[in-house]
Amino acid sequence: QSTGTFQRLVRVLKISNSLSIRMKLASFLFFSVLLVAVQGELKILSTPDGVLRPPPCALTCTGYSSWSSGWRDGNREAYKRIDYRGCGFVAPPTITVTLHGHRCPSVYTYGTSRTSVYIYTVEDVSAGTLRSMACSVRWSATGYNCT
Repeated sequence: QSTGTFQRLVRVLKISNSLSIRMKLASFLFFSVLLVAVQGELKILSTPDGVLRPPPCALTCTGYSSWSSGWRDGNREAYKRIDYRGCGFVAPPTITVTLHGHRCPSVYTYGTSRTSVYIYTVEDVSAGTLRSMACSVRWSATGYNCT
C-alpha cells in the first residue's frame, strides 16, 4: 500500500515538474516576443557632424523646461538655454523644440552642443511676456550616446 502511494507521488511530482518547466519556457518565450515587439528601432539617417555611429548607440532623449524660469532678454528676442547633459550624447544631437502655452511665438535653435542648446524667439518678444503667456519648452534630442 505505501509503495503504491509512493509511486503515485513520484508520478505526480514528475508531471508537476514537467509542467513547471513548460510554464517557465512558455513564460520566457512570451516575454522574449513581447520585448522584441515593444522594443522599437531608432534609425538615424544623418547627423549634424556627418558621422553615423552603431545603431545600438542611437538615442532619443526628451524633456520639458518650465515657463517660470530661464527666459532671458536678448537683442529684440528672448532666449533660453536647454540643458540635456543627462542624455550623455557623444556629439551634438538633432534638436526639435516647441513652445506650449497661450499664444507662444515661434522659436529656433542656435549653438547646439553635446550638452545644451539655446532657443531664441523669432518674433520681437520679451522674457517677461513669455513668462506671462506661460510658454514652456518641450524638446526632443536625437543622437548617439556611444561611439
